[in-house]
Amino acid sequence: MSQGKQSAESNLTATRNNSTSLAAQLKALKERVESDDSTINNLSAQVSLTNDREGKAEQKLQEAEQKLRVSQQTLVAVKSELATLHTSRTEDDGKAASQSIEFAELSRRVQVQEEVIDKQQKLLSVDSDVRNLMAARNLHITDIFDVDGKGKRKSAFGRVFYTEG
Repeated sequence: MSQGKQSAESNLTATRNNSTSLAAQLKALKERVESDDSTINNLSAQVSLTNDREGKAEQKLQEAEQKLRVSQQTLVAVKSELATLHTSRTEDDGKAASQSIEFAELSRRVQVQEEVIDKQQKLLSVDSDVRNLMAARNLHITDIFDVDGKGKRKSAFGRVFYTEG
């Protein structure tokens, strides 16, 4: 039995060594689990922080997109108004040009009419003088001739109508 006892003691020593080894491994695994738990907690906190930042970034992105939509709508409205104003200005320029041409034509007509009126007033004043002259009893008519250096008469140069007195 002594061999059995030695064998059993040897088994017991081996089992104790094995148990000590397993205890050390268990302790190392527990420390590793605690370390991993700590790392997991840190990573969870980082994920939570990242999710919060991502949420805030998403919210800012949505706000920026909304502002962009509003800006685009405003831009479209401004472009539309600009096109309307451009069309209106073009029409106004056309009207102004047309009115300018019409004004120039009317000014020309007024000038022509003023010239005609001036001419008619001059003719009226001369007309009354001519009537008085032609109706006068002592009307005299004299022809005016040009004479060259040798004393020869040329054709009549003009006529003078006058009355005595």
